[in-house]
Amino acid sequence: MQRRKDNKGRVLKDGEVYRKSDGLYMYRWTAKNGKRHTIYDATLEGLREKEEKIQHDLADGIRIPECSLTLNDLFELWRKNKVGLKEHTFANYVYMYNRFVRDEIGMMKLKDIRKSNIRSYYNGIVRNGKMALNTLETIQNVLHQVFAVAVDDEYIRVNPTDGVLTAIKAAHQYETPKRHALTLPQQQALAQAKQVITIGGDGTLLRIAHDCLAQSKPVLGVNLGRIGFLATCEVAELPEKLARLAAGRYTIEPRNLLRADAPAHNWHQVAMNDVVLFGNSRLHPMDYTVYCDGAFVSRYRSDGVIIATPTGSTAYSLSAGGPVLDACAAVMVLTPVCAHSIHAVPLVFSASRTLTVVAEATNRDSVYASADSHSRCDLQPGESLTITTAVEQLGLITFDETEQFRAIETKLMRR
Repeated sequence: MQRRKDNKGRVLKDGEVYRKSDGLYMYRWTAKNGKRHTIYDATLEGLREKEEKIQHDLADGIRIPECSLTLNDLFELWRKNKVGLKEHTFANYVYMYNRFVRDEIGMMKLKDIRKSNIRSYYNGIVRNGKMALNTLETIQNVLHQVFAVAVDDEYIRVNPTDGVLTAIKAAHQYETPKRHALTLPQQQALAQAKQVITIGGDGTLLRIAHDCLAQSKPVLGVNLGRIGFLATCEVAELPEKLARLAAGRYTIEPRNLLRADAPAHNWHQVAMNDVVLFGNSRLHPMDYTVYCDGAFVSRYRSDGVIIATPTGSTAYSLSAGGPVLDACAAVMVLTPVCAHSIHAVPLVFSASRTLTVVAEATNRDSVYASADSHSRCDLQPGESLTITTAVEQLGLITFDETEQFRAIETKLMRR
């Protein structure tokens, strides 16, 4: 039996065809469902590379797509069968997919999607400023689950989202604001010190507070700033207070801190002053729903929400209309910012409570959360933030029990 050959005299395998009319090579095969498929290539070598992949897929049980199947088709399959997600989390996933994925890469066929496509798509989102890296995790969570359906159903061999976000974060690390780390000599000095003295304002003390917390070091703040509720030692008092510090004639006042958790983003932060939620768009207010230990408390339509410690009650919360709290009180205060109601008032909660603030799914934009004005986390509509009292406490060095009240009197009421 004479074998078929191409125009160069090379023998063609079963299923291969050389078309003299246009010089293309063609390969035909029949899938398990009886449907005929055809692929083309300009060279015999290229065609056989494709054949090899097809045979590999068939041997592994991969369903050579009946491949009009798109990412949008797969998402609908995932949405119909997904169980085990909280209602607001599921609603947020659907919202994020429809807003950012459906019209961007949703029409791509599964057989054509590679890791490079996902990487390019993620980079474009971040580069064009459509969302922050931590918010991109929500898109990753959705797409990873959707592609997992395709892997389980043997449409594709591997999940094209695996490892992509980690690489994107590493590539964009320079864009992510980080708290400055101490140098090695500074770390060694901190480890050997019995107390820490900060010279500056309240902001200086806040910046070093996390390092002192990790080393269980008490802090004395020397005020060179404008107000100084935390840095209560004035320059004129420094000689006397340093002498008392050296003699051990001082007390350590423990200050409660807040812990903020955003489960959807694996974001966890500790704040000495406050945790703030604010709309990314300042053009319209946002809707926030507050729960205490799971019980509904109130719904606020406002520019933002502040949850402050007693220490932070003299900061942003105060300027938003919140009360000044005794620094030793075991409480926290929730203060709405520019609420769209004259009946919206600050609320004080026991420090033992767990507060949950939900950015309502009806919001037209995302909101961001920050702890002591650092380490920002973007929350999409429907996502929540949980605030509790932290296990840790920061020790502030004091020389007089009346220091905080004197600071309030002289630096607040008489200004």
